[in-house]
Amino acid sequence: MKKGDKTPFSGLGKLFPGGKIRELIDPERVSQIVDLIKKDEDDLESRLNVLAPDLQIKTSILVFEILNIDKVSGMRLFRWVQSTNNKLHRSADFCALMLCNCGHLNDYETMGMLLKEFRQKGFCLSELAFEFLIPLFVSVDSGARESIKHIVELLRKAGGSCYSSGIHSLIRLLCLLDLFDMAKYVMQITEMKVAYLNILIQEKCKRGLQEDALGIISEMRGEGCHADTKSYNLILGSLCKMNKLDGAFSVLKDMKVQGVPADALSYDILIYFLCKIGKVNDAYRFFNQMVSEGIRPRLLVHASIIEAFMKVQQCEEAYRYVVDSCVKDPYSSPMIYTFLVKEHRKRGDIMSAQNIILEMMDKGLRPNYNEYMKVLRSLKGQLATDLKNRYSLFTSSSHTTSVIR
Repeated sequence: MKKGDKTPFSGLGKLFPGGKIRELIDPERVSQIVDLIKKDEDDLESRLNVLAPDLQIKTSILVFEILNIDKVSGMRLFRWVQSTNNKLHRSADFCALMLCNCGHLNDYETMGMLLKEFRQKGFCLSELAFEFLIPLFVSVDSGARESIKHIVELLRKAGGSCYSSGIHSLIRLLCLLDLFDMAKYVMQITEMKVAYLNILIQEKCKRGLQEDALGIISEMRGEGCHADTKSYNLILGSLCKMNKLDGAFSVLKDMKVQGVPADALSYDILIYFLCKIGKVNDAYRFFNQMVSEGIRPRLLVHASIIEAFMKVQQCEEAYRYVVDSCVKDPYSSPMIYTFLVKEHRKRGDIMSAQNIILEMMDKGLRPNYNEYMKVLRSLKGQLATDLKNRYSLFTSSSHTTSVIR
């Protein structure tokens, strides 16, 4: 390859996380490595020791891409890395590159051998392993399904980590390529697992296609694969991010109809976004609903509601919420009070922040030290002295606790 020649970086590079595979890559070095491999001389390994002692995954991707285009095996490079670069050869992406190279060469015998080798070492596979299938998807009559069936059979024979990670990565690759029907086909010939279903749902939601995601849930239900709470949470989060709250409420109702229980994350998502758009009373209603269902709120919920009340100047409501929440969730009471202290301090109401700290100590709750210090530094004269003395007396006492009794 001559300097200035156009290199086809469109295949493997698109699948590599970040998509910036040419960043800090020396094209001359890549060309030299490729030329050495193509010559296939006896001293290949010793020359690689000099040329690429610190070979990285990004460089490897470009090397293998060129080898794949030219239909050249990268096995000697792969074995050299195995013997000299323990960190790289254990990389899921690097192992996948060698499998992809076998695929481009139609060398399924070597691919099967490598899969069994990887399984014995507990290696996993990434989407890069199946990049060689992409050209088959251009034409409907290209035999793509037969090729996929063959790959699935090889993964099944290998078993272990290669099978589980391989099927997962194959389905994800198909979804990334907008080949959702083909991804469903893989599920049909392997397992109707909810983990695979969630890959389809996640990729649909990333595209803002929540209705399609719900349609997939309905379709897969008919084939015996039932969505779980995570499935619906993916859609809930996607709908809320797009301010489609009515759709989110509808999904929550559908969960109940289908007998799928909402969890703390389900309510976290709704409450957080309701607070974000200023609908704090609706958020509080969902808070009470989750508590009535025996679901313990996570700290994010408390922080979101308190902040929302304070933003709309409903300080008394924020205080009542804190008191009420500490009764319902006593083990989180120190942090819940701390959120209120922080909100008052952020708004410059140092006296209210101080009073909340004093109330905490009256109830035997240890104030957060960082918040205490920030409030203390904002006080002057006798007020600062009184708070400091009170805190010192409190921390030296044996009657402190972390929850409201």
